[in-house]
Amino acid sequence: VPVTELLYFNLDWSDSEADLDAVIYDSSGEPLDWMVTYDKPELGGGYAPFLPDEDYFLVILPWVGPNGTTMDWELILEGVAVD
Repeated sequence: VPVTELLYFNLDWSDSEADLDAVIYDSSGEPLDWMVTYDKPELGGGYAPFLPDEDYFLVILPWVGPNGTTMDWELILEGVAVD
C-alpha cells in the first residue's frame, strides 16, 4: 500500500450455492482483516491499518459448496488513507 490505510472489501462469486470467505494475514501469519459470514457478496474490512512497505497475504477460502465446484469470483479492494 502506498500510505497507511484501511482497506474495505467486496468479494462476490458466481455460484449462489457456495460460500467464500477471505482473510488477510500479515507477514508473520497473523490475521489482520477478514470477511467470514454466510453473506453473498462478502463485504467487510476496516479492522486494521495496512502499512507501506509491508507484505500481506490474501487467502480466499471455500467454506460451503458442492464438491468439485469451480467458479468465477471477483474481489474489489478500496483503500481509505488514515493520517
